[in-house]
Amino acid sequence: MSESDSNWLDTAIDGLTQFDRNVTTLLDALNSEPTGRSQSLDEDITALEVSSSALCGSLGKLLEVVIPRIKISSKNEELENLRVAYRNYERLLASRDEKIRRLESDLSKAKDQALSQFESISWIGSTMGALLWKACKQRDSVRALVGTDNLQDFLPMANCVLDSYVASLNAGIGLSADSEDYKFMAAVFGTLVNLAAHPEGRQYLAGEVSALGFATNALSSVNLFRAPDGRWLRRMTLTYVYNICLEEAGVEFMMTDRGRLQGVVNCLSCGNAEDVLILAVNLLLMLIKAMPEARGKVALCQMIPKGTVKQLALRDKPELKEPAAYLLQLIEFDWMRAAGN
Repeated sequence: MSESDSNWLDTAIDGLTQFDRNVTTLLDALNSEPTGRSQSLDEDITALEVSSSALCGSLGKLLEVVIPRIKISSKNEELENLRVAYRNYERLLASRDEKIRRLESDLSKAKDQALSQFESISWIGSTMGALLWKACKQRDSVRALVGTDNLQDFLPMANCVLDSYVASLNAGIGLSADSEDYKFMAAVFGTLVNLAAHPEGRQYLAGEVSALGFATNALSSVNLFRAPDGRWLRRMTLTYVYNICLEEAGVEFMMTDRGRLQGVVNCLSCGNAEDVLILAVNLLLMLIKAMPEARGKVALCQMIPKGTVKQLALRDKPELKEPAAYLLQLIEFDWMRAAGN
């Protein structure tokens, strides 16, 4: 409170004290004998009016000037407290920003380290996978692997590699044939294809959930395997499924899911290489003929684009032209009437 405000307050207090004295004097006069007191009473009343007027003026000034200044002083104190709190908050934010920068730097270093480790793992995987791929060309090697813990461990790992590869493709990461990721994926595909190429291997794989799961994942991802590098992966997918379907359990596996059949149908696109088209046509022929019921044959035939098959039947290459023409006959055949007869 300023010195001026303090003086106004002292004046108001003095006025209040004088007013109290005058009231007391007036009461004493009223309680005494009336004779000879009229002049004195008038003087007391006059003094009381003067002190009352002074008191009212002091109180009015106090209300007009001192009280608002007290409020302003209180608001100024609150504002200063807010300024202090804001400065403390700014320091806290600066501290947190610095901590975030440190964490981002640590994360970047960890990311680079993880990427380096992943590339190393992919390189090791592609190298070891290539050795296993070549080893599985030999029937004796396949016989030695079937039923072992090593092969049982390899199958879930193959699914993990495929999942990782597909996730990279979905994320828009270009993986060329020169990348270690592609080589690792190719080695896994090649190993499974070679295993399924031998009777002991495909009999084992057709009964293994992980092996069939790999086929499902690969068929659902064929559209992601884009040319030119994806051509080989499409071919390996169809070869693997075709080999498995040489077993009755493999055929049943394909028949029980429309999505898997659609994956084969998707490979009929005329934009595919001829080796992929030949595999797709022959696999569909196998599946149609293996369907036990006419309804199943009709359902599968309806999934196959007739116009595309007609175009394939006009190709010059006999390995594609002849099975495509046969597939066209099966599509146009009235299976339900034949079943009725």
